[in-house]
Amino acid sequence: MKKSTRWKCCLNLLLFTVLFPSPCSSDSDQKINLFDEDDSRSRLVMLDGNMYFHAGQQKNISFVAGIGGSIYFGEKNLNLLPELAEFETVKGEVDKNKDRIHQLVKTADLFKQQIKLKSGDVASLNRKIIFTKVCAFISSAIQMT
Repeated sequence: MKKSTRWKCCLNLLLFTVLFPSPCSSDSDQKINLFDEDDSRSRLVMLDGNMYFHAGQQKNISFVAGIGGSIYFGEKNLNLLPELAEFETVKGEVDKNKDRIHQLVKTADLFKQQIKLKSGDVASLNRKIIFTKVCAFISSAIQMT
């Protein structure tokens, strides 16, 4: 092959790849249909570093860890999920009780203020009663003389 023919061939190949990119390119914006939803067979597909699990129609995906082993989802140990769920339930109850206690404290403070006001009213009434009795005593003492 001549040198100029070789260059033309390489140039044509380069132009072809630039003008007609591969439809299998990972940069493609097209959604790739990995699984048939009606397929009863299970599949595991690895594409561009991603793993896709398809359980098939009426099938399950199960992960089983050996004795002392764990299954993680990110940083979360999935073996602890029941305990975490129970913890969240208990935490919710504690938060509700904390709100109830806060409301009780507010109510107790309100009662304390009302008691102070009423005790002030009682003291004022006691002073009036004593004053009335003293006045009555003085009045009767003056009348005796």
